[in-house]
Amino acid sequence: MAATSTSSGRCQGVPRLLLLSLGLALLLPPTPTSCIDFEQILGQIFSKVATQVFQKGELELLDHICSYTTKPHFYSWKMYYRCSIWCPGWTPIVGQASGHRRAMTARIEATKDFVKKAVASGLVTEEEADPWL
Repeated sequence: MAATSTSSGRCQGVPRLLLLSLGLALLLPPTPTSCIDFEQILGQIFSKVATQVFQKGELELLDHICSYTTKPHFYSWKMYYRCSIWCPGWTPIVGQASGHRRAMTARIEATKDFVKKAVASGLVTEEEADPWL
């Protein structure tokens, strides 16, 4: 017994009018739209990325106002951060850290490096430095 097909080559369940409308829509030229200012869009994106990636600021460290900068660098197609912390007007010591995947981790490690150097130079005692280590 041969299987019989009730389909006569038509799309079942899809109205012909919908298919005809879609076909005509594809044949018509696109309507003009307002011009997109890619320069403005790229500028906004770059500005947002720059404020998230490059960080500068101040923090209170061992009762002194200190400055820090955090910058990205790439190694093996991955982004890492390096950070420097210094306290102008107090000491020429610079705490540094690099090779960290997160900016906050780089800042924490640079702070620890600064505090260890301050203890080694005799600027602060180990008891004063303990909360930062």
